[in-house]
Amino acid sequence: MLTTHTPTTTSTGRWAGLAGRAHGDLDATTRPLILLHGLSFDHHLWDPVMDNLPSGHPALALDLPGHGHSPALPSHGLEAVADAVHDAIASAGLRDPVLVGHSLAAGVAGVYADRHGAAGIVNVDSSWRLEPFLHLLHQLE
Repeated sequence: MLTTHTPTTTSTGRWAGLAGRAHGDLDATTRPLILLHGLSFDHHLWDPVMDNLPSGHPALALDLPGHGHSPALPSHGLEAVADAVHDAIASAGLRDPVLVGHSLAAGVAGVYADRHGAAGIVNVDSSWRLEPFLHLLHQLE
């Protein structure tokens, strides 16, 4: 967990076990952005976005469980992943986030908002109908 926050902080760390990159002042009152990558990616997917945010704007790009440097969970169901993301957001001291979910993580963002509340959700390159995609993944397993 990061221990110091300055308006231009950009660093990697771990929040409730999830690895990622923090940007800006995590203590700011501005709505934080939570950036969630899709299947087979990691938080680096969001580097171009993080690099272009205003210097003080709080943002957290996380490695989802089992990706990048985050450990796997016993279950990778959307609810379990959304709860792990919630724990990381709380650990970072962030509240009322706007979640940006790429691909399958758009489903994580939706489940998160339903279970924990959110100021908003941005869906990047994903259908809201995740069942057909999940069925395909189970077949490939």
